[in-house]
Amino acid sequence: MAARLMGRGWLGFAGVLVGLVAPAGGARAAERRVERDIAPGVHLTQILREGVALPLVATALTIDPKTPGLRLETPLASGHVSDQTALKGRATVSALAVRENALVAVNGDFFPFTGDPLGLLIHKGELISEPNPLRSVVGFARGEAPVFGILSLQATVTVEAPDGTTQSTPLSGLNRARGTNELILYTPVFGATTATNRLGTEAVLEGLPLPLSCGRFAGQVRNILAGGGTALAPGQVVLSGHGTAGEWLRRNVAAGNRVTVELRLVPSAATTTSADAWCALREVVGGGPFLLRKGAVAVDWVAQKMQPDITAKRAPRTAVGVTREGKIVLVAIDGRQPFSAGTTLDETARLMQQLGAVDAMNLDGGGSTAMALLGVIVNSPSGGAERPVADGVTLVADQLPSVPDPGELEASPLTATVAAGSVVALRLRSPGTPNATDAPANAADPSAAASPVGGLNPVGLVWSCQGPGFV
Repeated sequence: MAARLMGRGWLGFAGVLVGLVAPAGGARAAERRVERDIAPGVHLTQILREGVALPLVATALTIDPKTPGLRLETPLASGHVSDQTALKGRATVSALAVRENALVAVNGDFFPFTGDPLGLLIHKGELISEPNPLRSVVGFARGEAPVFGILSLQATVTVEAPDGTTQSTPLSGLNRARGTNELILYTPVFGATTATNRLGTEAVLEGLPLPLSCGRFAGQVRNILAGGGTALAPGQVVLSGHGTAGEWLRRNVAAGNRVTVELRLVPSAATTTSADAWCALREVVGGGPFLLRKGAVAVDWVAQKMQPDITAKRAPRTAVGVTREGKIVLVAIDGRQPFSAGTTLDETARLMQQLGAVDAMNLDGGGSTAMALLGVIVNSPSGGAERPVADGVTLVADQLPSVPDPGELEASPLTATVAAGSVVALRLRSPGTPNATDAPANAADPSAAASPVGGLNPVGLVWSCQGPGFV
């Protein structure tokens, strides 16, 4: 089986060479694991089930959040929610990893064609997207185990007239497409404009402390406009109302009015982490459904009203969990491909159990499932290429080693047919560098590598491939 090979320098960290697996006859074990520490506090496990009716490839990272200098973040894939391009503000996981200078990145929450996350998103303390009150979320704090729960948003807008009288109304949501009779708050992280149609009313506010988080904040109305598509200038936010919400704005809001916005996250009755604790978290992302609760399989897709295309069949999956010791588990499961069938939600839950998780939840999957190590995709996206996504979960280090990055490497040969357990010699060369390194890749022992030549250490590499097979 042939595979196109690519490499990228790992900036001095212990590298990943996930075994060349290409069936070429002969007996194979039903399941085996490739394991390696790829950075302090970061351990990689790849599970390979071969020669069975339902083959599987799963790539997992176990992260110790107590490791100095490591932090989990939940950024928007492109840095903003939406735009007027065909991507609607989305970006690939590999592009996200490069932009955030992340050691690791996986895809995050579900998203519609408009590109905005369908659930809660908090990044660096900024409340970007409101939660779906039926869906699970996961929150990260530096040096601590992640927390899971289900939250809703309680949000109100209060306008004070010059005579001191006030009028209040519920806020429908944040930084997403405006629906019928809804009042949506747009902040600069959404994009250049509100991207709303002309069938509404929009009030421009200034003086609110940005970026917004949980709490109660006051500002002033700069102006009120008929229509939509209002520019989101720095330091300003826009209240956009349609139908009855637009009528409320026209009736109660005028330039110069004082406006108070209150944003509260309310945990469900089954969520043990307090509202104050959730609001104190600087990184939170949505998904669903739960997979594990307190060590037991607890796939609650009916309660979370997940769609059949997510629940009914085996598919590529991305999941996040926590072990009893407080370590974070990120998993990308390949699917819809001859070498990996994917998993059902129950099978995903049991795989998370095998990896030591006691609490876990599902993230977006299918064609969105992707895992990057330093910008190199190390799983096999089911569509043959990465799907642009709305947000992700990244692992970032405070400091990276000051080892020069050789960048993209030229590999020779670019294709190879490799039997399981055999060795192929690859000649790797950084463009413009006369010296090269021969790096044997051994399917049975993926840590095998030659001595460095010309200053390039072959065990300091992340590998990926395109086409049948994988490395």
